[in-house]
Amino acid sequence: MVDYKKMYIVLCAAADEAISALEQSSLPAYVIADNLRFALLKAEEIYTDCNSGDEAAEAIK
Repeated sequence: MVDYKKMYIVLCAAADEAISALEQSSLPAYVIADNLRFALLKAEEIYTDCNSGDEAAEAIK
């Protein structure tokens, strides 16, 4: 079963960090973008680890 809570935590934490960094201008934009991209990949990994083959394809529909 997909762990949506874990995916949500990964993505929300990255979004929160990105917003804070943008507000403070503490990091270059490319670093913020890389952090968000990493979080998306991590969420995708969580999703695909929990679903395989037809289950993953069906869940996308």
